[in-house]
Amino acid sequence: MVYMKKIIELQNWRHNLLFQFIIGIILFTIISLFEVSCCTMKGCMGVNDLGTIMLKNFDSSDVDSVFVVSCIRGSGFRIVEDSFMVQKVILPSNDSSPYTWIDMFLWGDEINIKYDYQIYFTNIDRSYKIAGFKTIKDECNSCSPGFIKDYYTRLNGYELNGKFKPLGYLEIDKEMD
Repeated sequence: MVYMKKIIELQNWRHNLLFQFIIGIILFTIISLFEVSCCTMKGCMGVNDLGTIMLKNFDSSDVDSVFVVSCIRGSGFRIVEDSFMVQKVILPSNDSSPYTWIDMFLWGDEINIKYDYQIYFTNIDRSYKIAGFKTIKDECNSCSPGFIKDYYTRLNGYELNGKFKPLGYLEIDKEMD
């Protein structure tokens, strides 16, 4: 009889351990899904997403044709990597807005911070040099209770015609720059 009691206790202990193991796996799975499925890395515009240059105070006729030259970073715009012409630009729907956008996707690629850029506006015979990109690592939508933090590299500023602009996006102001 005592022997049977010991066997039953041992079986109960094994079932209890198995139950705890299964509960542990279920909890681990739920926590893992929460960590992965929350809103991390969504909507954070990093340096790999620089697809637009905002043009302030430009007329639509100013931006009919734009010529872009990408140069090796730090070469003083002397070593050309690539060049291309942009003939289509996206204009704002609100006529009172001072902004016009050049959509970099029309150029076939986004801006890569490993290059410097010279942008020529052929209709107004002006050029702008964009160089010296500064970046910073920032947290992106980390919604977990501290287990996993997602970071991305975002633009923290750049030089436009030799003057530093502390912006997280690219902007050229015809009247100021």
